[in-house]
Amino acid sequence: MNFNNKYFKKILVFIVFVALVAFVFVVDKNVEKDNFISKTVGKVVGPVSHFFRNIGTGVRGGIENVTSNEKDDIETLNLQIKKLEQENRKLRGIVYREEALKNEFEMTKMSKFSLLKADITSINPSAWFDVFIINVGLKDGVEIGDTVVSAPFGEVEATEGLVGKVTEVFGDYSEVTAITDSSMKVSIKTNRSGDGGVVSGFKNGELVAYMFDQNSDVIVGDEIMSSGLGEVLKKDIFVGEVTKVESDDTLLKKIIYISPAVDFKHLSRVYLIK
Repeated sequence: MNFNNKYFKKILVFIVFVALVAFVFVVDKNVEKDNFISKTVGKVVGPVSHFFRNIGTGVRGGIENVTSNEKDDIETLNLQIKKLEQENRKLRGIVYREEALKNEFEMTKMSKFSLLKADITSINPSAWFDVFIINVGLKDGVEIGDTVVSAPFGEVEATEGLVGKVTEVFGDYSEVTAITDSSMKVSIKTNRSGDGGVVSGFKNGELVAYMFDQNSDVIVGDEIMSSGLGEVLKKDIFVGEVTKVESDDTLLKKIIYISPAVDFKHLSRVYLIK
């Protein structure tokens, strides 16, 4: 829509009209009604003024129509954008579920462990996925301390991703505490060098851990596995990948940040290693 080209002439005429009306107003104020000049000007300007008034009305109407049409177009576009955003979210959800199901299938097919499937039925509202309930219990052979895993998120070579362990067991359900809970203290090691450490917390979507040796050979990109120390959790379960390494000279520790193997915010099904 080229507004300037389409309405320039009409706007120019409208300006002339305004000037003429102003002129008539001045004449009316300063010249007597029965004066010859006033009458003559009135006879000449009256029809012209009426003509241009009609043009001005048309121009204003045109502008209002254009503005109204533009508003309608904008509203239509906004609705289309919202629909596209909704469709995009649905498609992302489908892609995510398909990838998750594919990874889960690969995990169950390639795992060296005997796995018991369990659905998450509820979570602790005060601890986002730090503690949750699963729909298997004593009747299914679940025991306190059982290691809980899930299919790793994304394209990784590891088979299982570490979720946590069973901390309470009841007849037909159990409670699981995730490794994101600071009370877990998961023993870990680097897959490349074997240097050991402990997961000590969860911050901004990443696991925080410290290495036993301040001079540990750990670098960004290293895969972190469970070490199995203390027999708290099964050995060699994928924990995540190192994203950052820091040295704490005060505490004589090397701090590492780990991107978890599993997406804790989207967990709906897990597996217990039996």
